[in-house]
Amino acid sequence: MTATNDSRICKVALALAEMGLPTFPLLPGKKTPLVTGGFKAATVDEAQLRRWFNGEANQKRNIGIPTGPVSGLLVIDHDPYKPGAENSLTDLEAKLGPLVPTFTVRTRAGGFHYFFQYPDDHDVRCSNGKFGKGLDIKGNGGYVVAIGSFVEKDANGHAGWYMPAIYLPFAKLPEAWVKHVATAKGATGATGAMARVAL
Repeated sequence: MTATNDSRICKVALALAEMGLPTFPLLPGKKTPLVTGGFKAATVDEAQLRRWFNGEANQKRNIGIPTGPVSGLLVIDHDPYKPGAENSLTDLEAKLGPLVPTFTVRTRAGGFHYFFQYPDDHDVRCSNGKFGKGLDIKGNGGYVVAIGSFVEKDANGHAGWYMPAIYLPFAKLPEAWVKHVATAKGATGATGAMARVAL
């Protein structure tokens, strides 16, 4: 539960925790984990989240969300602005069928994170560009930058915020997509929805 004296970024982390999504701190203005263990340190514990994200220095930190069984999330990361990547997602949809509308985040450089329930009985590992240029899969053993985070300009893109683009429940990834990206048996996915978070 958030309190009036919690920082903006702490309120976001606490709101995510209320949805059952564990988070962990990233360096201010970066996508780099700040704590030992990285995404493995993610938690929904309110006291720990307040220690991480409250205070004059800490409130400038970004938030990471682990993907895979720990959060029940699988995220398709599409960067259409990268060379040769504009049609990567639509090309894959032509092959596997259209994706179901789901909660979507616009990333700092103009890409999109499509949030899906981590599929039952499959192990989906992270991959970069394996299924198309500028198309990454964030699954077991990965993480994404959370909404409300600000990333500075670097070699991978200009500065910007991670902001919600579409508020919808986390959809199930179509079976053809699951079979295409999965490797083995895994765990059960999340069934909830991303609530509207004050940013």
